[in-house]
Amino acid sequence: MASPTDGAPGPLGVVVGADGTRTSLDAVRWAAAEARVRRLPLRILHAAPYAAGSEGPLRHRADDILARAFTVARRAEPEVPVTTERTDDEPAPSLLAAARRARLVVVGMGGGRGAFADARCHGDGVVVLHAGPDGALLAEGLRPWTARHPDVPVRLEVVAGQPAAALLAASVTARLLVVGTHGRGAAARALFGSTSRQVLRRSPVPVVVVDPAAVAGPRGHPAGPAGSAPPGSSRNGG
Repeated sequence: MASPTDGAPGPLGVVVGADGTRTSLDAVRWAAAEARVRRLPLRILHAAPYAAGSEGPLRHRADDILARAFTVARRAEPEVPVTTERTDDEPAPSLLAAARRARLVVVGMGGGRGAFADARCHGDGVVVLHAGPDGALLAEGLRPWTARHPDVPVRLEVVAGQPAAALLAASVTARLLVVGTHGRGAAARALFGSTSRQVLRRSPVPVVVVDPAAVAGPRGHPAGPAGSAPPGSSRNGG
């Protein structure tokens, strides 16, 4: 079992950002549970540019944040291997760097293969929401996924209005929301597009944001219609 200061490089499982806030500690608990379900290790990451080159109080503050998050994760899921890592970069580039080696990145706000893999892990179904026309094209794009996961119940809903509003309405009865992002430009936008940011701010349930460029669909297909992971909400058979 790794120690709370072991940040050795290598492939990562579930990565969660921690900044010492109650929200981030909730994210650590959720990430630990996901690591257990997915049978992956957990890496807790704290971006501490404020402590770069420091061996005094600022460095102690960063170490305390990681130690507290480590304790929360171990108490929540004692069997999950947990390591911690402190970086000197800002949070967004630190998480993006970790994402290149991770299966899932978790961020608390006030990876894997998207909705189907998560639903299978938890014994749930998937509701795929599409805000706009071309519902038939969407159904066609889903076929490789439904063929690969025949045990996951799927329901397709074509809705009117803005995608964020539709997702937030669905979140009332969902366990988890999965959204694709097309954010570009600055590091923060690379993490979250406009719809993702709206959903993250207001969703009452956890949100998984999937970068379409990082997800390959079955047999080389795009990760859903228009190259995006199927945006949906998964909960208890749909």
